[in-house]
Amino acid sequence: MGRASRKMRGVVATSLAVGLIPILTSTRAYAVNPVAPYGNLQNSSTYGWCGATAITNSLQYLESGHPSASLIDGSLTQTRNDILNLEDGITPGNPPTGNPSSNATIWNSKIQYCNEFAPGQMSFAAQITSSDAGGTNGYTGWNDTADIQNSKPTDAFLQQQLADGEDVELLFEGTTTDASDDSASDNLSGGASTTSFSHAITLTALDSESGAMTYVDPNNPTQFLTATETVDGNGYLSFDWNNQGANDPVNGVEIFGAIAESVVPSPSAGSLAAVCLLMGFCMRRRRSAATKSW
Repeated sequence: MGRASRKMRGVVATSLAVGLIPILTSTRAYAVNPVAPYGNLQNSSTYGWCGATAITNSLQYLESGHPSASLIDGSLTQTRNDILNLEDGITPGNPPTGNPSSNATIWNSKIQYCNEFAPGQMSFAAQITSSDAGGTNGYTGWNDTADIQNSKPTDAFLQQQLADGEDVELLFEGTTTDASDDSASDNLSGGASTTSFSHAITLTALDSESGAMTYVDPNNPTQFLTATETVDGNGYLSFDWNNQGANDPVNGVEIFGAIAESVVPSPSAGSLAAVCLLMGFCMRRRRSAATKSW
């Protein structure tokens, strides 16, 4: 899961366009504890399950805004296990194996899971460069490649997701100089001591003017954490990652992509009302024309 493997480099941005109330871009709106309506599932300290855990915490938020989507399979733990099983090709309901994830398996399992639990309601989009999608193979192994933009993630893309009341998962990579078997390596790379890592979090707010952002981290999911978004010399969105003791702080982690899915809303009461008003207007016009004298 290090920089050399390039397997998990990306951002997972999960979006649910269901007419939710737009999320405020001020971080003050999320300076609360506990984290709600986002999930607070803890990442496994044995396996690097941060991607599936962050997705699950996001799906809790999405279901809170649109319960008919039924995106949680009974519990947060079971939902994460289902996603992990889909990544590994295992029948949902079995214990996950802990096999390492990749950008492709995260993307594909999210699509499959959402389509199974919200059939016919989902659409997908992604913003990630082909070089970050999986090394030299680009988007090989990815499903729905027509929905993928070959682009580094942008602040505008993330802002749009939040403004639409959607949720966003970020997957980023960083390097730590501490080679000891500490909490950072425990939570990110299956307990092995490494100097580079990939990780996933759920973005909850972003102010593009100041760069202030808040997020839920599966390593410390009981509170909203804060950081400042910048653009580094490589043109990637970047921030200093500090989970207040849950792992070693790492400065200048890079966000490599944005992957989103949305629920296509059914006609709302407002749209039906608009149709009724239009029909009434047309009927009045017809009635007026029939009685008009020439």
